[in-house]
Amino acid sequence: MSSWREKLLPASFRAVDFFIVSSEDAMGRRSIVHEFPDKLNPYVEDMGEVTRTISLSAYVLGIDYLDKREKLEKALNEKGAGTLIHPYYGSIHAALSAPISVSHTAQDGGMCVFSLEFVRVDTEKDANANASINEAKKAQIKSKKTLQLIGQALQELIQIQDFGDYVKNKVKGFAYGQLSKITQMIGISPLAIYSFAESFSSDEATIGHNYVSVLQESMSGVNPHTILTLGEEVQMVTVPEMLGSSQKAVQESEKAFAEATKQACVCLALNELASYIPATRTDAQILRENALILLDELAYNTNNINDEIFASLADLRVFAFRALFKNIGQSPDILMVKTASIKPSLALSYLYLGNLTAEKDMAARNSFEHPAFIPAGLSFEISPSNKE
Repeated sequence: MSSWREKLLPASFRAVDFFIVSSEDAMGRRSIVHEFPDKLNPYVEDMGEVTRTISLSAYVLGIDYLDKREKLEKALNEKGAGTLIHPYYGSIHAALSAPISVSHTAQDGGMCVFSLEFVRVDTEKDANANASINEAKKAQIKSKKTLQLIGQALQELIQIQDFGDYVKNKVKGFAYGQLSKITQMIGISPLAIYSFAESFSSDEATIGHNYVSVLQESMSGVNPHTILTLGEEVQMVTVPEMLGSSQKAVQESEKAFAEATKQACVCLALNELASYIPATRTDAQILRENALILLDELAYNTNNINDEIFASLADLRVFAFRALFKNIGQSPDILMVKTASIKPSLALSYLYLGNLTAEKDMAARNSFEHPAFIPAGLSFEISPSNKE
């Protein structure tokens, strides 16, 4: 049996050999711990693997150590990533992540020491494979699963199966009212809620799923800002303690519909957000913050959401925010400009961007009362993406 020393590989970077005094490798997973009031156990959100870092104390020595030093310095100074042969981990595609430190001492003649820090990066093949991973598609799949969970939870909470028409009509009216507000705010045809109302009494075993399906159909393709606003405006229902059985069944069912509506709004907003190209970086930041506010609201109201739905929404948030981060790259940076005196918009376009092409974008972006002349003291946006 060969010893562990015999299994070690000679260290090198871009085929330039060196020796190692010590190595230190950092790896693991990124986690965010969410703590909530009156909850003993936190929710730990897995954000994926950490960036793997490799710290090496390396050296070259010998009569020709100066030549070896120059070769290694040249290899280290080349642009981009290269192949690092790690004695303990083998071949790794890595790039330098910090400045190189080179030290010489009189005591160690014929030798110099390098302090090197690398990060492990994808090979070209792996990078192409990762590029094909569609975060928006992953968000779509997770959203569909989350909506199924919301529909199932709603179905279990509706308390009307053993009651007469009075209870059923009251709950039906509440659910219909919730859907009507949403369709009116979005500005779409209410045909879907008519079919839901017709099936309410005839198919009680699927009421919850049908309700969530109507929400999904109504909000498909809607701006995520709008969906988040709808979620914020959903009023929660409080159930008093002293109620008769019929009134309690109505109140509990109405509460379940309201909670499911807010949860579905968060879910559908995150799904739409994953494919949304923000108008500006500020737009993306506002979306992210509003989504977090609604998620926090669901988390604080611990009786309003079960752990499985919340965990599914948290996973969906990861996919949606990753996609949004990628999509930000397609958004223009925005300059905020404030005029000291009245200026022609063409003059401002030329002053800040060196051309006249931004005038139309400025007018559309800022809703000027008189687009040709910008009044004094007005703050407005200019997009550098219009720069030639």
